[in-house]
Amino acid sequence: MMQHDSAFSQSRLYALLSMLERLCVVALLFGSTAPAANWYVDKQAVGNSTGKDWANAWTSLAQIAWPAINGGDTIYISGGALGITYNEPLEIGKSGFSNAPITIRVGREAGHNSKVTLDAIGFHAHHWITISGALNDSFPAPTNILGLRRMTNNIGLYCDNPNGPGMYMTSPTGIKLYWVGIERAQRDSGTAEAHGIWANMTSRDATDYNEVKYCWINNVEDDGINWIANQPATHFGQQEVAFCIIEYVGDDGMKANYGSSVHDFLTVYSRFLHGHPGGVQSQGSY
Repeated sequence: MMQHDSAFSQSRLYALLSMLERLCVVALLFGSTAPAANWYVDKQAVGNSTGKDWANAWTSLAQIAWPAINGGDTIYISGGALGITYNEPLEIGKSGFSNAPITIRVGREAGHNSKVTLDAIGFHAHHWITISGALNDSFPAPTNILGLRRMTNNIGLYCDNPNGPGMYMTSPTGIKLYWVGIERAQRDSGTAEAHGIWANMTSRDATDYNEVKYCWINNVEDDGINWIANQPATHFGQQEVAFCIIEYVGDDGMKANYGSSVHDFLTVYSRFLHGHPGGVQSQGSY
């Protein structure tokens, strides 16, 4: 009887080990199922700077603990009740995933949902990042060029850089920019160019999935958007720019090639500072 019980226990042990082995394989295939987290930045917070809620928010953009950020997480930046200026750039330190981007937003709650102003945003070579500066998620987005000026009333995240481009990125994939403004991009003695949005496309994926929508780029010394790729595109719309205003630039409103789609787009008032201005300058395939 004891021998039978031992054999039975051994078979149950083998079955349990087999089940655990299958669970490990599933975990490896599908990754962690940990829920997405919210993180908070507030220059006016006085807590312990863990970033886990408004009371204990990180007090500067440089404090963001990027190793703790995971795909699907959202970072909220407080604009206070009347607007907050962070005299520093936001340097993205991690990539998201195609099905779980890292999202950065203006604060949603009262007391945190006013205008946020940063020096600049640097994506570097990180991918699958969504930035939304919308003040009100219910604000009706424009559906044609006639609604573009009204759109600026809902933009709550601005870059104001006296020393370079408003945003810069290297070989971007999955970058989504919504309801963002560039108030200034200006050259200094050490800056070669000061574009509103500068995408250095040194390499590219077969599909890049980048979007710039409902954005206002104003008062830049070079191109409003400079999105030049070194490699051919495979289809239309690898970069889409739509429902945007670009004005008071020092060169072209937009300079792009290979797979860029532009529509419902207004560019005016070039100041002839650093080039031979055009509304849109483009070449290449698609």
